[in-house]
Amino acid sequence: MEIRITQVRAILNRLADGHREPRHSGKARFWNLSRDEFVNGPIYQKKPIDPGKPQESFLVKILKGPVDGFAQMPAGGPYISAGDLTFIEQWIADGAPDMDAEAVKALAS
Repeated sequence: MEIRITQVRAILNRLADGHREPRHSGKARFWNLSRDEFVNGPIYQKKPIDPGKPQESFLVKILKGPVDGFAQMPAGGPYISAGDLTFIEQWIADGAPDMDAEAVKALAS
């Protein structure tokens, strides 16, 4: 069973592939760091994810398109699909868990 944070990371890695390696305040592909570093950053002096609040999360805003002086990411596209964006938004809405309840149950059995 693949947990959602792994799927979120895969989506973001696919978006970054084929582009120059991102800098993100010296944290490159910060989404591959620990869950807490991924969520809290900071990246460009901003907290990337506000658990439970996808529309307030900088990651969602930057994936949707220019915000706060930043271009839509990844720079020059291709950009995130509507389905992948919805998936990430739901993960954030659910609190951006490191491990989903279903995975915890599967590991316990």
